Amino acid sequence: MNEETGKTTAETQAGEKQTGTPQTTEEKELLIPIKFNKEVKNISLEEARALAQKGMKYDIIYKDYETLKELASEEGKSVAEYLESLKNARIESRRNELLAKCGGDTDMAEHFLKLEMAVKNETENDLNELREYFPAIKDIEQLPEEVVESSRLKGSSLLDEYLRYKLREKRKQKRAEAEIQNADKKSMGSLQNKNGGISPEAMEFLKGLWK
Repeated sequence: MNEETGKTTAETQAGEKQTGTPQTTEEKELLIPIKFNKEVKNISLEEARALAQKGMKYDIIYKDYETLKELASEEGKSVAEYLESLKNARIESRRNELLAKCGGDTDMAEHFLKLEMAVKNETENDLNELREYFPAIKDIEQLPEEVVESSRLKGSSLLDEYLRYKLREKRKQKRAEAEIQNADKKSMGSLQNKNGGISPEAMEFLKGLWK
C-alpha cells in the first residue's frame, strides 16, 4: 500500500492505465506543413520527398521554361496553350504527309495517323516507366538497338528488355574477369617448378626484365 495516498499498488497501477497517454503499435504519421498559392497544406514525409526531388529538377529546366514563357507570350498564349498548339501543328503536318502518300484518301490517311499515334503513346508510356528506375535515360535513342528491337518483336516493355540486357552485360563482365584471373593463374603456374617455387629459368628471365 502507498502510505501517502492510502492506495494499494494494484489500485495505483490501474489509475495510471486509465489516466496515462494511450500507446499504439503504430506511430502517428508525421505531417509537414507547406505553403503554396497562399494555402497551407499538411503533407506526408513521402510526399515532401517527392516534391523536393521535383524542386531540384526545376533548377535544371528553369532557363528552358523561361524561354517557353517568352515564346508563348509573343503569341498571347500560356505555356500550356503554346505547347498544345505546337503538338497540333505537328499532327496536322503529319496528316498532310500521309494524305499525300495515300493519294488523297482521307479515311486511309486518318487510319494510319491513329496507328502511328497509338504506337507513339505506347512507346512514351514505356519510356516513362523506364525513367522511374533509370532517370538518366531521356530518349529511346539512348537505349541499345537490341533492347528496342527485342521489345518490338516480343511485345514486351522497354524496362523488361533493358533489365535483361543489363543482366547479360553483367554476366559477360563476370566471365571476362574470370578469364583474366585464370590467365593470370596459368601465367604464374608456368613460372613455378614442381615444388611450387620459381623455376631457375623463370628467375633468370625475371632478372633480365629488371636490368
